[in-house]
Amino acid sequence: MRRLKAMEFSKSKLAAIIVIISLFSVFMIPSSAVPEGDVDGPPVVFYKEHSWHHDCSNTTGFEMNNSWDVSWNHGWEPISGPMFSDGEKISLFTGPHDGVEYMWYGPIYMYKLPHNFTLGNLISFGIDFEVDNSEGMSRECNVYVHLVDSSYRPLLAFRWTDNWWDDFFIRYSANFWTSTQTRITYTSIPIYNHTYRSQSSITFDDELGLRFSIPTMEDHNFYSPADDDLLRNISHIILMYGGHSSEIPTRTYLHSVSLQYELPITFISATTNESSPNIPMEDLQLQQFLTWSVSFVSAMVIIVLSSLIVKHPRDSK
Repeated sequence: MRRLKAMEFSKSKLAAIIVIISLFSVFMIPSSAVPEGDVDGPPVVFYKEHSWHHDCSNTTGFEMNNSWDVSWNHGWEPISGPMFSDGEKISLFTGPHDGVEYMWYGPIYMYKLPHNFTLGNLISFGIDFEVDNSEGMSRECNVYVHLVDSSYRPLLAFRWTDNWWDDFFIRYSANFWTSTQTRITYTSIPIYNHTYRSQSSITFDDELGLRFSIPTMEDHNFYSPADDDLLRNISHIILMYGGHSSEIPTRTYLHSVSLQYELPITFISATTNESSPNIPMEDLQLQQFLTWSVSFVSAMVIIVLSSLIVKHPRDSK
């Protein structure tokens, strides 16, 4: 009988200890509810995919910025020019220039993206564009759709332009500028067209590097960026479009621009209690809720098991 009472007392003590530990674990969950790794190691950071799309049904967000440095493009003269949308597409076209006959001339428009993200977190950059080259033999155009970094240096761009030696031929290219502003370009073969609409894309993958698809060159290897390139923050889209000399530019249109990229999910520093920038708080709140829920359920399971342990066995005869 004494032995039985001793066992029951030991079980009661064990159950009480388990209950105290389980309750203590619930109340001691870090307020961030986000894994932070070892004390001496870096925090654990998770990533969430984001998408951004401009359907070009309006010009909202695009602002003229003719002060942007275009010294990398020899002979381009920024001038004021309109940007129109007919509700379906943006017109990348400006009328003939009266005055000095520049090699290339046209306006520069800049759009600030909703998030800054590094090149290493880029998934894809795509455009849907159209060229109407049917109006006149002498018309030419030069168009860039850029992604630029937070220092306003060109990083990635699509370009299409007339060939001077044949008015109905257009060439397309994908462009990359390294952190030292070395330019890497792949250009399509000349395409004869009166009207032409197509989509182009540049993608990034940790293993494959940068790849691109433009007319006549599909899923083509582009470049393997160095570490300092991968850390460059992408902040704006820039449109450059214009004509040659005093001629009327070829009419060209942008139907959409799209981006896919990843951003780190917020974690709160144990020392500063401040969250990382550019991360929606709903991600943090959801993660906190899920972590508390799992911890609470775990504690309840432990308490139920503890109650079973202290349940008195039937007296043996």
